[in-house]
Formats: sequence, structure tokens, C-alpha cells
Amino acid sequence: MIENKQFEISIIIPTYNRPNALKRAVRSVIRQCYKNWQLIVVNDGDDMGLPDFFLELNDERVVYSKNKRTKGGNGARNTGALLAKSDYIAFLDDDDEWHKEKLSIQVKHLAEMKLADCSIIGFSYVSRDFDCETKEGKIKPYKLKRKINLKNVLLGRVGLCASSTILIRKSFFVNIGMFDEHLRRHQDLEFMLRVLSKTDVHFCDKNLVFIHGHNEPSFDKLEIYKKQYWDLAQSYLMGFDEKTVKQFYANEYRSLAIYAARDGIYSKLWTYLKEAVRRDFSPSRENLRLFYYIAKFLVINK
Repeated sequence: MIENKQFEISIIIPTYNRPNALKRAVRSVIRQCYKNWQLIVVNDGDDMGLPDFFLELNDERVVYSKNKRTKGGNGARNTGALLAKSDYIAFLDDDDEWHKEKLSIQVKHLAEMKLADCSIIGFSYVSRDFDCETKEGKIKPYKLKRKINLKNVLLGRVGLCASSTILIRKSFFVNIGMFDEHLRRHQDLEFMLRVLSKTDVHFCDKNLVFIHGHNEPSFDKLEIYKKQYWDLAQSYLMGFDEKTVKQFYANEYRSLAIYAARDGIYSKLWTYLKEAVRRDFSPSRENLRLFYYIAKFLVINK
């Protein structure tokens, strides 16, 4: 691999009060076989000893920036992107980590795609105790089974919207409006919809990003976040037929029904269950999954 200015990568890690997880993420960047990078860590929370940690690293490629006011994860990502000096930028959440060959392989793939605007790479879901070096802990590689396009992302058929998988041209990222700072959830998904409305997304079929498990928000918050996302998705749904729109909402209502069952909010469970079934009453895999999880949570919450 030829490493030159053309392929210098700026990496942005937003962080908020998770110093131990952050240090793990930073070390996964330091370990990269590909060395032509700049790392920008944007702290959106308290110091928690981080300035000393970065001083001890003593690596001139690492930039530590502290927000004067809390901007949220999306605001921190955007701040980092504007500080980036490279033509291409990558994102890494502070609770995720990269395999040591992630950048080498993804940059090579990008070069093969004639320096496309956006590339994403495969990932694995891992348990909280997973160790990237020893591979100890539970790991579940994600397998892409559908083409990456606007319809499949809207319908949840592809799950490659985690920001930690993205490598994108900085000028393109800025021109499409960066991350939406009003969103607290589904920001990766909404961002990918905007990307796909402007260009193709090239997939590098190597699972080299490790997504660590984390706590889900309460049903009440999820319901608010979902409705925000639905409002934004409307403009994309307008280009599809009625069947696709029904499938979109059936999927979304199924998701909320499962979370309502998880939290024991049965009035909401029945509301969203009825809305999902009204749009899709077929013996589909999605409906079988829906009833499996509802039954599971009903037993747990007895």
C-alpha cells in the first residue's frame, strides 16, 4: 500500500464521560497497520483525566479538543470533521474499536473504487467484555445479504449504518450537511439516507469494526426518537410506492411494539402491534420475530 498525502485519513472520535472505553478506541487507532492518519478526539463531557492520557501518548498525530459547551454526539462529530486536515475522514465511536488492518484494507478498497465519495466496511457485534487482541468474548459478524440502496436501508434490510464503519470524502460530507445535530438516535441511519440520495456507497466486505454492546434507552425516549426519524424519512418515502411505505411503517411499529413489551408498557404494545399487523399480516420472518420477542418479554415480565 502506497501511503501518501492523497490517502491521509482524519479520524474523529466523539466522547462523553466514558474514559476507559475511549482509551480502548484510541489504542485501536494507534495499533493500525496504516500509519498515515490524524486522530481528532472531541470531548463533549468532563475531562476525567483525559488531557494527561493524551500527553502520555506523546503522538503528534493525535489532537485532543474539548467542547466549551455540550453539543451531543453529532455536534462533536461535526466539530471534529471541521478540524480535520485530510481529504478523507473516518469516524469511530468511543465505545467501539477497529481491527488493526481496518484502515489498510478500507483505504485500498477506496483506491480500487477510484476514490469514491463514501465507503463502508463490515462489522461484528461483540459483547462488552470482548478483547480485540485475544478475540475473547462473544462475537457475531454481520453478513450483508442485500444491495446497499435507499430502499433497502429504509426498510432495514441492511444494517451498515454505524458511523464507525464510514470512510468519506470530507468535502462531500460537508456539502450534504454533515450529521444532523438535532437527532439523538438514528443519526447514522438518517445520514446514510442523505448519502445514498446523492451517491453510491461502496461496501468493503471485511468485518473489521467491533461494535460493543450498550444499554438501550427507555421506551418513552425511543418513541420520541422514532417519531423524529419518521418525519425525516417522509421526503425519501415519497419516491416509493404504497407497498414500500407500508413495509417501512410496519417495520417501525414492530420495533416499538417489541420495546414496549420489553418495558412492560402493554397499552403501547397493543397500539403498535395493531398498527404493524394492519400494514403487514403476512407470515413473514419479521412478524415471526415480532411475536417471538413479545412472548419472550411477556414471560420475563411476569
